[in-house]
Amino acid sequence: MPRLSLNDLLNPIPPHEQQIPFPNHPIQLQAPSVFQNEQQHVPQVTDTRATHPDNVKLTKKTTLARVYHYAQGTVLEDPETGHSTKSAVGHLFAMSLEDLDWKSPWNDFVYSRGEPKGIHTDDVTVPLLVSSATNVPVPCKLWHSTCQGIKICPQFDLYERTAPHSSATREQLQDRLREDRQLYLNAASPSRDVFERTSAYISSLVRNGCMSEAVEETFLGEVEAAARAKEMDHQKSLQRGYQRPPGKCEGRLGFSYAFDGRAVIKCEHYSALSNRDHFFDASISDGSYNLDYLEAVLCEDEDEIERIETEASAQGYGPRIECCTVTNFSSQRVYCPHAHRTADGGLLQQPKLQLVQCKSKFRQYVPLEEYRAECPFILIVCSGVHEHPIPLPLKTPTRVKSELYTLLGKLDVDLADMTPRRFLRHPVVKAYLVDRFPLLNSPTVSDLHISLANRSHLKVYIDAVKTQCFPEGTGWKGLAYLKQQQDSLLAPEEHYVRTMLTLPLDHFDGNTEDSFDDSDNDDFKGPVDPELGNVVRIAICMTREGSQRLASTQYLQSDIAFKRVIGYYEFELGALDRASNTYITFCRVYTTRKSAAVHSRILREIDDVLTTDVGRGLYFRHIHGTRSDDYGDGQFVLHWVVDEDRGQAKGIGLRLREIAQQFPNKHDLEEPHRLLTDLDPYDHLRRFLTLCTVHFSRNIRSSSVSEEVRNLMRSLLCIEHSDWDGTLNAICTLGGKTGIDWVNNKQSSCFAFPGLCWQKSLIPYDVWIARTMSTNPNEGGHHDVNREGVRNSLVGGTKKAMHFDHLKQQSLKINENLGIQESYSSKHLSRNMVKNIKRKNNFRIKKLAIADRRIETHNQKMLAASTRLLDAQNKTKDKRRQLQSTDPTSLAYVMARTGWEKAVSAEEKIQNAYEKIARDGQTLFRTGTGKVPISLPLSMSRN
Repeated sequence: MPRLSLNDLLNPIPPHEQQIPFPNHPIQLQAPSVFQNEQQHVPQVTDTRATHPDNVKLTKKTTLARVYHYAQGTVLEDPETGHSTKSAVGHLFAMSLEDLDWKSPWNDFVYSRGEPKGIHTDDVTVPLLVSSATNVPVPCKLWHSTCQGIKICPQFDLYERTAPHSSATREQLQDRLREDRQLYLNAASPSRDVFERTSAYISSLVRNGCMSEAVEETFLGEVEAAARAKEMDHQKSLQRGYQRPPGKCEGRLGFSYAFDGRAVIKCEHYSALSNRDHFFDASISDGSYNLDYLEAVLCEDEDEIERIETEASAQGYGPRIECCTVTNFSSQRVYCPHAHRTADGGLLQQPKLQLVQCKSKFRQYVPLEEYRAECPFILIVCSGVHEHPIPLPLKTPTRVKSELYTLLGKLDVDLADMTPRRFLRHPVVKAYLVDRFPLLNSPTVSDLHISLANRSHLKVYIDAVKTQCFPEGTGWKGLAYLKQQQDSLLAPEEHYVRTMLTLPLDHFDGNTEDSFDDSDNDDFKGPVDPELGNVVRIAICMTREGSQRLASTQYLQSDIAFKRVIGYYEFELGALDRASNTYITFCRVYTTRKSAAVHSRILREIDDVLTTDVGRGLYFRHIHGTRSDDYGDGQFVLHWVVDEDRGQAKGIGLRLREIAQQFPNKHDLEEPHRLLTDLDPYDHLRRFLTLCTVHFSRNIRSSSVSEEVRNLMRSLLCIEHSDWDGTLNAICTLGGKTGIDWVNNKQSSCFAFPGLCWQKSLIPYDVWIARTMSTNPNEGGHHDVNREGVRNSLVGGTKKAMHFDHLKQQSLKINENLGIQESYSSKHLSRNMVKNIKRKNNFRIKKLAIADRRIETHNQKMLAASTRLLDAQNKTKDKRRQLQSTDPTSLAYVMARTGWEKAVSAEEKIQNAYEKIARDGQTLFRTGTGKVPISLPLSMSRN
């Protein structure tokens, strides 16, 4: 199968700059309306007006009042026509001699062409198309078509606002649009804004209805039912055939007032007690809508409707005024976007656009293919007057489309997930436009042609290229197609997508429980394909160089990402290359599940790929070694670091149990009394797997326990522990429920504690000391590849990862072979140590500074509380002295006693608040730099 390029698929039209000499006929040439906004890059029309007369006779019945001649590459959008039904104008286009597969220039006309149309079966000749060798007219094919006109709103006054035209320019179009804009501005007012918002709200109510499930039947009269059916048919056609799902409530929406006087709109079946899910909107009383108009329409008060709309019409707006909506015949729009009152003053709805027909004719004469080299011209004859407004320049010229396709082909790995927004800001596109338009400041795609300012229109071309390059889409089928193309066109050593599996869920013997450590995948939305509920998909991507490096790596680390590819987990297997101090990803696996059984199957498939590439799978020290200190000359996996994902860890253990079955009579190196085949998955993990210390510490910091308990938790990360069981009991006792849950979680995982303490594991001491402490390099790899783009499709994410992995491996290979590093950094361990020490010290100082600010805040609170307490004590003393100096038998004594009791009560409250602040301050002991003293009562300070 031959290798295909994107250019072969898209078949772009190559640009040509060669000028074709004009034929020797009497032709009058004038500059037409050609790409008037892009004059700097359009071939100009040569004018030889002085040497050629008017009225060129074409046939017995047709005489051309004028003939225009266009150089190669000219794009004509608004061809001039005759000034009457019998008058005609010729347009002669010079075509390329190199590319005889000509694209007709009339494909660039803004006028839609159609029936009546056809092609003459007999060859014809015309005096304007002659052979350059014999000067004899050449045989031609003749096509003819008719202008299809445009579509306008029924409220558009065609005869008053539009005059027939035989030629059009951008300036004329701009004048019409400017006039429409001025009409809008003349009637602009706050009342118009409120009225139009209300009208749009009414239209949405009519279109949506109640939207709740029907709970009871809606009874309609015969007339009302007929009107409802007619309105539903209108809404169905308005929404291009989409209709409301069956079973929806058909209740009327009524205007009323709530008990508190607020205006509300609600479904007739709404009930505050039973049917509260039916439509109810009380927000209309916020002043955003014209309530009088809203009430009149919903209550069908025709007199009030006519009064309000007549007043609005007098001010230049509303559903009864003239509309300016004009759209091309080719537009998919069927209805006017503005709501109007029907001609009989009835319903308020969006009317169907009306077609303004046109009788202007187009005829095209093209030389037969064998004569095109002798006569490289196409003649288009336009006759008749256009009796409709000038169409909008919505059509993108063929040459610009070809240029756009070529530009899209340069986007490479970004094409699969390309959108108009991404296309407009893509560096390749920006660089191309700057080079294309050197005189423009910040050129955009619309400078190629103004139709590309419409992003939906631009999306059509982007999707067309994506469909051609990815005919099976960008999901699972698209990746399968990509693998098929790879296997057919590339050599085996260049393959990247190695394995794709779709397995039934019951294939995993019930071991499908996903890990419940969701700390890293809160944003994962699950598979995008609803059919994946009963299947598991696995795609393994790895280069041959990645296989070779993986087979000779001693210290592995793995993790699961979820942000980069929508609907798939991304399992990454990599390691820190210790020679170059660079992290490299060996393998990427996309899967829809991350259970233990799935991980085991993934590792089995990776071993199969390794066997194909290097002749063997992964070798592990405790299985393939002959003694405890046998490191296999760098070929054995000595250590594997993971986070606390249970599915991943158990899956690794399950895979090693499968490998161990290949050695039925071999005894374990660490426990010689046991056979390898007798080890369970967690026994295998104790011999080489540890937990990431960063994940462990970070989870402790987020635990809702005291700092004392956190320190006890951290003490479990060690080589040997003096009182392991006592520490666990202390965590449960002091940490409460949180501490108990934390300990139970670690114990139930069966691999966490051996992965934290060397004393609990069976890993050789020198391997434990030399191990990679954390998965930080792997997390850095995630971050690095995520910078290529996140939330990609499966094909887009795979292509970006392939490009990224090739680049990384190439950089590493150049460093190894030629000593050129990817940066000026020395990449030595000492640099890492310097950065780590600085980072840790800065983090520690930052924590101490935060603690100092807390102490200062506490001191301020203590000072304020002390002042309040002293004032309360003095007030109590004053009240006591006043009470003691008052005659107990007098009325003043009763009042003084009441005042003293209130003072004592207030003093007690202030005293309690003071003591609470003081107790809180005790927790701040030894938390700051020590330079800020803590203000505490003397008794607490001594404690």
